[in-house]
Amino acid sequence: MTINLAFELLDALKDYRCHTAAIVAEHSHLADETASDVIGAASQGRTVVLPMPGTTHYPPIDSPLAFVSAIKGIVLSWIAARPR
Repeated sequence: MTINLAFELLDALKDYRCHTAAIVAEHSHLADETASDVIGAASQGRTVVLPMPGTTHYPPIDSPLAFVSAIKGIVLSWIAARPR
């Protein structure tokens, strides 16, 4: 399977000035196992990419508690990294 992400958004990732994150389903019909690498490369390593094991295209439905925990972890890491 070839990654089938919204390629028009991939170019935009390099220009974002804010924090970005992507939660990628392990068994999505829209992307293959290279999705994390493609997103990471497009953002020049600035996007946090979290693969969600055992999920299909709908991680919030397949694994809601893990999804919420992932978002919480991402936001808390951004808060901790803020300059004081």
